[in-house]
Amino acid sequence: GRLYISQNFICFGSVVFGNRKIIIPMKEVVTVKKSDSKKNLQLKYGKKSVTFGGLVDCDGAYRLVQSLQLRTTQLKSGQPQHAAQTTFMLRQQASANLARLAAEPTYEDNILSPSDWLQLQRGATRLKFRRNDMIIAEGSISTRIYQIGKGTCRVEKKKASLSDSNNNQVVLGRMSSGEIF
Repeated sequence: GRLYISQNFICFGSVVFGNRKIIIPMKEVVTVKKSDSKKNLQLKYGKKSVTFGGLVDCDGAYRLVQSLQLRTTQLKSGQPQHAAQTTFMLRQQASANLARLAAEPTYEDNILSPSDWLQLQRGATRLKFRRNDMIIAEGSISTRIYQIGKGTCRVEKKKASLSDSNNNQVVLGRMSSGEIF
């Protein structure tokens, strides 16, 4: 899923296990903590709590939510001058974070943990396809994750041709056991 943080809301959306959306008004955030793994962000809002796991930049998200929570508190308590200073600081942090992330992409941080894989497998359905079966049609939108258990899979694209030939597909690549798409 994706976590979006703005001045007024924290929003989460995912389609992996159904369509899941969470919208938390910043003014309702009571506490924000990082977990021991330093990749999870725990929020308490109202009488509810939620943990967002596997964040690429948990430290940055933590600092941002903390600062936005402070700004919201300052605005509520009638301290607009302090809120303006906090807003300026937030803009500087955001610029620094964007520059750092652009300079140092960390692809390893997107790898699922063993517990993430177990959760995915619990909700999985095993499917069998025969040779030349189409799994996903070009241009269609899929909300599923596929992992190849056995065999191979071709990735093809239609040729941009006006002729009505039988061979109008070009093979872009092949995937094998263990690969995910």
